[in-house]
Amino acid sequence: MNKDIAKELFCKYKGILFFMSRGREGEYERYASFHISKEQELEWLLEMQADFLAKMNCAQNADLQIQYLGDYADVSISTQLKDWCAFQLMLEYVRQHISTWDTKTLLTSINIIFSNVQSFYNHKRSSYEAQETAKETLTAMIGILNDAMNCVASPSDKQDISGNIKGLNDYIAINIPLQKQSDVMDANTPKDLFRKYNGSLFFMMNGEDGDDEKYHSFNISKVQEHEWLLDMQSEFLEKLNSSQSTALQIRYLRDYAEVSFWTDLRDMHAFQVMLEYVQRQIPIWDSKTLLINLNVIFTNIQMFSHSANASYTDKKVRDEAFSTIIMILNDAKKFAASPADQERINNAIDNYKDFLQNF
Repeated sequence: MNKDIAKELFCKYKGILFFMSRGREGEYERYASFHISKEQELEWLLEMQADFLAKMNCAQNADLQIQYLGDYADVSISTQLKDWCAFQLMLEYVRQHISTWDTKTLLTSINIIFSNVQSFYNHKRSSYEAQETAKETLTAMIGILNDAMNCVASPSDKQDISGNIKGLNDYIAINIPLQKQSDVMDANTPKDLFRKYNGSLFFMMNGEDGDDEKYHSFNISKVQEHEWLLDMQSEFLEKLNSSQSTALQIRYLRDYAEVSFWTDLRDMHAFQVMLEYVQRQIPIWDSKTLLINLNVIFTNIQMFSHSANASYTDKKVRDEAFSTIIMILNDAKKFAASPADQERINNAIDNYKDFLQNF
């Protein structure tokens, strides 16, 4: 009986314990009280993965196909399965539907895979293999979109696809530097391990093999972790404010966001700090840099919004952050250097408004 209740809770969150810990109050504690083994969790994950794959392949309408693609991605990438081969399977599935899906559906599927590539790369970016996997997957996505350009006639569809291709190329250029295997971070102390994942135990759990077990063997107290998190948050904010290059500004904004939201800090005030920082850069940044940084903030708002136990105050902060993003984009149009930049910003405003309407 207890095992059935535990499985129901586990499957409710698609095996993502981080989301369970941010879900309805008491559910994570109740699940943990059942002491389910990793072997049992792995069995349930494989069952869910197979189930979502079967549903995805059997679905006859685009809405269900996209729903099950997202479910399959969540179970495959964001859990202890860490099935990087799933990227190849999802890409092949999307490639098979290039001629049958409309542009909106195609781009939704691409964004699902892209979000999971970002999640995968954030968890394992210190790994040389992670860089290669992420770059290969993103390059394949660009290839799919290039093929899709030949299947659409509408100028607006071609423009939407072209914008996504540019966004993926920009992400590769800025976020995935080519580095040698010898450059990979080697973390030996508990503090090094904690910093390697920006204090996110969820990232660590899905990171390099053995890191999670090694870190927990040190039995670090929550008080000590909290102290390290505050130190990292202050450090990243200082580096963000002092950085002169856009690449470093993007890096430290992301680091600051991860420490603030993907850890036990859950510092909602950080939204305001980041948005005020971006506002100050409007006259300086080009549209590409602006949109990349706003996407970092937007991704963290989405993650935060999935918390079932978010309070009224938290939701108010979230809504204010969405409104500020749109305000920033409207202000940025005054500094757009070209009609293409104006169009890129207008498209971003439309996309954010669409998200808000469907949220």
